[in-house]
Parts: sequence; C-alpha cells; structure tokens
Amino acid sequence: MKLPSPALVVSLIALAVALGGTGYAITQLPRNSVGTAQIKKNAVTGAKVRPRTLDASKFRKGTLLRGPAGAQGPQGERGERGAQGASGTPSPLATTDALTMPATGAAPGAARTAATFGPVTIRLRCFDRGGATGIAIEAISSQSGPIITWPEGTSTGATLVADVAQQPAGYIYGPTGSEAGAANMRIGIALPDGRAATTTGIIGWNSLGAGCWLFLA
Repeated sequence: MKLPSPALVVSLIALAVALGGTGYAITQLPRNSVGTAQIKKNAVTGAKVRPRTLDASKFRKGTLLRGPAGAQGPQGERGERGAQGASGTPSPLATTDALTMPATGAAPGAARTAATFGPVTIRLRCFDRGGATGIAIEAISSQSGPIITWPEGTSTGATLVADVAQQPAGYIYGPTGSEAGAANMRIGIALPDGRAATTTGIIGWNSLGAGCWLFLA
C-alpha cells in the first residue's frame, strides 16, 4: 500500500483543525459574546423570556392592559397658605364715606345723590314725620329702560321710566321718637346696554350725628 504524500497529510491535518474550530464556536460560545447584532429580528419570543423579568418600560406605549385602580393612599400634609389674591374691583355704586343729611321738612323731604351708574341716580331722602325721622331711598333715571332691584322687590326688578323716581315698597322707616336705627340693604341695576352693577349697604337714622345716613359698599 502506497503511503500518502506529505502534502496530503498536511492538508488533512488543516481540514481537521478547521472543522474542530467551527464545532467549538457553535457548541461552546464564550460568556457574554452574543449581543444585539447577533440576534435576528423577532428571534426572541415570549416563550424564551423568563417570567417577571421585564417591566413596563420595556413595552411600547399602549400595548399593556391597564390594571384595576389601587386603594386610595393616605391624605397628604396640608400645603402652605397661598399668597393673597388681588383686590376685587369696587362696585361703581360704592360710596367712599357715609352720606349724611338732616331731616328737612315734611315728606318727601330733601334729597341727596348717593351714587350714579349710567343714567340712573340713587338718592337718599330724609324728612320730619311730626317729631320722628322719616328716611327713604329712591332711584331715578334720565332714560327709560333700566331695571332696578330693591331689597324687598321682585326677583325680576322694576323698569324705570325717565325722570320718574321710584322707591322700594315699604322701605320708608319712621321711628316713633328719636331712637337710632339702621338696616342692611342691597341694590341692583341693569342697563339696556348690558352693563350691570350691584351694591350692599347700610341705611340708618338718628345716629352718626345726622338725621339720616347711607353707606354703600
């Protein structure tokens, strides 16, 4: 039998080494040698992922179902007090000081202007009722159409007629003597052009050094 030539022996040895190296690379990969570049797209399926090893950040938004709401947590501590807000706009009917006047003559007595809003003027009247002070408040407009709402008026108010003074029903106070008194009141005015104003105030008599007085806020 003829022996193989040296060249053939070297070739066989080289082939064996090459085949052995390839087998090693396939069956015994070094630790941490496989990365993103070595993994084909969609090669890792759900069955190949260890349970409870992925959190929500690993999933595309909207792919996870929302679980039930958890129990309400304990109430937090009270926050710090906020800064004081800006002052509100004063009513156009507000008076800077109390309007005072003496009781003059019999009813309806003298009148003094307390506030003006558009064509509407609010006036205070103070008069003598035979040893007692009479006091009244009224509205008068230079144009017809404004609506006035008094403390004891209807919720819809009353429509003013040009140059005709109107007083709230029953809103004349007539003490039996010189005792002092006061009462709260509220006035609302709505103009035909859509503007409106409201005010609250106090009307009083035989005090503040005057027969009658009115203050609107």
